[in-house]
Amino acid sequence: MFEKRSYERENFSEWEILLPELSGRRFVECSFAAADFSELGRCVRCTFDRCDFTMARWNGVEIKDSAFLGCNFKFANFFATVFDHCKMTGSSFAEAESELMTIDGGDWSYTELREIRFDRKQLRRIDFTGADLTGARFIKCRVENCTFREAVTDRLSFCQSDIRDSTFEEVDLLSLDLSGAVVDLGQCVALAEAAGAIYRG
Repeated sequence: MFEKRSYERENFSEWEILLPELSGRRFVECSFAAADFSELGRCVRCTFDRCDFTMARWNGVEIKDSAFLGCNFKFANFFATVFDHCKMTGSSFAEAESELMTIDGGDWSYTELREIRFDRKQLRRIDFTGADLTGARFIKCRVENCTFREAVTDRLSFCQSDIRDSTFEEVDLLSLDLSGAVVDLGQCVALAEAAGAIYRG
């Protein structure tokens, strides 16, 4: 299975991926719709470029140092899936089952993460620049050294989360739900300035 190093425009829909590890492979515009990766132990240093993972199952897989560029994960399932320092630029997680997904570092810039939810997760050194986080909820999380520059933040909640040391440049801070959140001094100043600008206006 996957003996070649590179695949382009091939159809792996509904395949059951029965491998202990998938390593160093490149897939371009391939379909993995409804594929089951749940028996795959690890995915390491792989690249998926504009691939379709609609309804794919990644349950329990450790995905490390891999890239998913402009991929579609609509309705995919990520129960206990770990993304360890992956590059996810331009991918869409619309309506994916991702509440128990873990992200450790990586580049999630310009991803679609609408309505995604994280509960009691530790999120560190993740780049969410330009990501669509409409309706996303970070509940009781530690959000450390993450970047939200130019992110879409309508109805974005950090309820009871610790967001100190994360950056929110060019974000409408007053659109955030910060109920019970822990913020740092710089964030406090930025919030006060934003509120003052509205008052003066």
